[in-house]
Amino acid sequence: MKSLLLLLLSLCWLGCSGPNAPTDQARAVDVITVEGQISVRGNTPFTVVMLETDQRNLYVLALDEAERRALEPGLPARYRITGLLYADTWNGRPYAHLNPSAMEKL
Repeated sequence: MKSLLLLLLSLCWLGCSGPNAPTDQARAVDVITVEGQISVRGNTPFTVVMLETDQRNLYVLALDEAERRALEPGLPARYRITGLLYADTWNGRPYAHLNPSAMEKL
């Protein structure tokens, strides 16, 4: 009985430990640079700032409120953006999201 309990505890511990956090090298493959038109999409109050490339790829930009307020008056505009790419949903649908680390107006 003790060995069964020990086995269950070991399995729980192993299941909770999970993989190590990604290193900078592993995360580098998720950093991309894209160019395209940035605009505000959606209907108030469910709007988002989105970049659309010439190939029609869409990226929701993960901006904080201050960054968004500073950017919106000049939109639509073309930008080159470098940032961390990740998957998430917007308006109930899956979209690629981009957390910008550098933005350059073209």
